[in-house]
Amino acid sequence: RILPFCMREVWVITACLALIEATTSNYSDGLVAPDVEKEFFRLLGDLYSLARVKFMRLAYLIGYGSDIERSPVNSASLSLLPWPKPAVWPSVPADASAEVL
Repeated sequence: RILPFCMREVWVITACLALIEATTSNYSDGLVAPDVEKEFFRLLGDLYSLARVKFMRLAYLIGYGSDIERSPVNSASLSLLPWPKPAVWPSVPADASAEVL
């Protein structure tokens, strides 16, 4: 809360990227149990997702929100932000769950 305007997002993005770099540099492909490898890639996905949402929030804060691609995933991420939801919600395809998986 004491960080100045936009610096919280920048700090979180930097921390996510640093964690990703640190964990991938210590990971040796194939030398761990399958469940550990699965958890490793889940963690990387979570960190990349958090960094992506923070990048989108930062874009909105500095005035580039209209340049963000309109998609169901982006709209869902942006709807979690503390400001009003996008004016136009894209339609969700019938097989959206198959695309996500």
